[in-house]
Formats: sequence, structure tokens, C-alpha cells
Amino acid sequence: MMQLAQRAVLEHTKALKLHRQHYPAEFERVIEKEGKFIRYYSDTPAMLYGEFVLSQLHQHAPMTDDSQDAPLTERFVYVERRDEHYWYIAAYQNGELDQEALGNLTHLLTQFGYAIHHAKRLWVTHEDFYQSYDKEPRCQTLDILFWEKDAQSQYALEAVKAKTVPIKWVIAILAVVLIIAGATTYYQATKPKPVKRSKAEIASAKYLKTYQTRMVDAHVALINARNLLIEASVMPKGMTADKVVLDRQKLVMRVDNKDVKTSTVHQWFETHPTLAAFYDKPDFVLPLPAPTAWQALRPIGYHRLLTESVERLGGVIDVEKTNPINGIPTTTYRIKTTGNLGHIGVLADVLNAPFIALNKLQMSRHDQTLTLDVTIDVQGEPLS
Repeated sequence: MMQLAQRAVLEHTKALKLHRQHYPAEFERVIEKEGKFIRYYSDTPAMLYGEFVLSQLHQHAPMTDDSQDAPLTERFVYVERRDEHYWYIAAYQNGELDQEALGNLTHLLTQFGYAIHHAKRLWVTHEDFYQSYDKEPRCQTLDILFWEKDAQSQYALEAVKAKTVPIKWVIAILAVVLIIAGATTYYQATKPKPVKRSKAEIASAKYLKTYQTRMVDAHVALINARNLLIEASVMPKGMTADKVVLDRQKLVMRVDNKDVKTSTVHQWFETHPTLAAFYDKPDFVLPLPAPTAWQALRPIGYHRLLTESVERLGGVIDVEKTNPINGIPTTTYRIKTTGNLGHIGVLADVLNAPFIALNKLQMSRHDQTLTLDVTIDVQGEPLS
């Protein structure tokens, strides 16, 4: 099975060095493009499949009449069937890979919802894709049988070499050690001063730790919180649950049981086995996956899109703070909105992007109305 490398886009060499310190790996490859560094890394052998795909598209993809490079410089998504149950999807923007993933097609369509929605073109390698996605004019079939498969080896990660010391340095070091050992009776060695990190580096390191241990994918969190409340609305009389909160990387919904027979509760859970698996009396506890490894991204125009989308839904969005994380401005927004189930779905789609993480959530149900209060972090330049 093909393994994909993790990917991080870094603004300068200092950010690259810091990223290597926080995310050491056995295998890596660094590509420099227009002053930026794209680091691919993994603890197991992996490859830059997205870069391989882009190289083959440049050679073999059908081109438009007006511009030879137009299809590859605009936003597009590449969809490849690996086997009957395994797919690969990659999103590209401005001629560069933006995100890639392997897995179940249904899950991938959710993960790439934002990219697919904004893509100008979808390159599709197999007709089975249209069993899960309605075919539309943006979709174009792509034959990859003639791709140069042997070229894939050029896109494999390279083992990180251990630093070696020349033999003459070893001899010199041993001599110095002996001299120091003989002189310890008369002199006390001076301890080297610890290397000091800047406040920005310390803050970035702290944030990245919080990102991996406390934050979640915003789209996944909203959809699952909504679904929990939908299930709660059909529980037996006497069982009530009307609020979901995010606790670290878990959604928690408290259930109140009043004057309801134990047999009734058991019978209801028998007809809802999926939900029963997450019941830890008195709460439903639904674990959420950690977000993908943080990577530096600079979305263009998204902050305005987010603000306008929330306001169109009748909600309120406020900026709480903006801090640089590894050189990338990251803005914390608080969003409050009230609406029906459809409102939550629309907002979840707006938040379905790789440069967003959710760190606080409270969703409450009042009859057919849902009230939402969330805090999210969004990379990129905020609105001035």
C-alpha cells in the first residue's frame, strides 16, 4: 500500500529548522519554490505522490485551446481509484499541491469538500467515482495508463543521514578531552550557556502542541455535534439531551433520565447500536480525530468569505486575537449563530478547509432550532 508523506510549507530557513526540531523524521525531502520551503517527511518510507501526479499532468493532461497551462494553474482536484475500496485525492492551487490524502472515497469527499466546491476542474481516472459524486461539466476523465510509472521512484523520500564526524576531528577531539581531563585538578570547565529561543518560537511551539492535542477539524466537529442532537431528539420520553460541548478532542452530550424505565432505555439502545457504543452514563462521548499535521498556509480571500458567510446566516463573528505561528498570521474567531439544521451544514461546509482548526464548541437544541457558539483558528492575513 502506498504511503504518503506529511507536508509542511515553510516561509524561510529558520521556520524549516524549527519545524525539523518539532517534527523529526527518519525520511524527508525538501523542495524550494520561490523562496518557500516545502518539507515532506515521514518515519517510514513514503513518496511525494502529489508532486508525481503534477509532473505527469504537465506531460499528459489534455489542454485547453486558449492556454496550454490554464488547467494546471487554476484550482483543480485530481481523483484516482487505487483499488475497489481505496482512493487518492489531491487538491492543487496556483500550480502547486495544496493537500492530498488516501482512503475511503466517502470520507475523502467530506475531507475535500471545500477544495472540490471551489475547483474549476476535476480530473477523474475511474467511472466508479460517479457512484458517489454526480457527474458535472467540471469533471473530465483522465487516462493514466500511459503515465511513466517508473518515474515514481524519483519522488520517494530520502533517508535522513546521521551526521558523521571526520576521523581527523575524532583524533583532535580525543586529544582535547585528554588535555581537559589532565587539567581538571586546576581548572573548572565553564558550562556552555543554553541556546535561548525567541518568544515567537516558544509561542509557536506551545501552539503546535495545543493544536495536536486539543483542536479538531471544524467541519467534522460541527457535523457530528449536529448529528448527536438529531439522535437525541428521538430518544424515549424521559430521556433528554439538548447540548453538545467539545472537551479536548471529544464531543460530550449529557443525558438526563427522568422517570424512564431501564428496560425502555435498553430497548432504545438496541435499535441505535452505533450511538450506544458511545454511551458512557450519563454522557454520550464521541472521540474526534486529531487534525492533520499543521502546515503553513496562506489562503487568499478566505477571511472575507468567512465573515460574509456567517453574516448571511444571521450570525455574529468577532476577532479575538491574531498571532504569528511559524511566521503565518493565525486569527482566532468566535462565531455565534442560531438557525435550523441546514444552517449548521452550510457553516460546516464553509469551515471545511485545511487551514482551519476548531478549539471550542457548544451547540444547543431548542425544538427545531440549533444555537451554536464556536471558536476557530484561521491561518492567513485577517481583514484589515
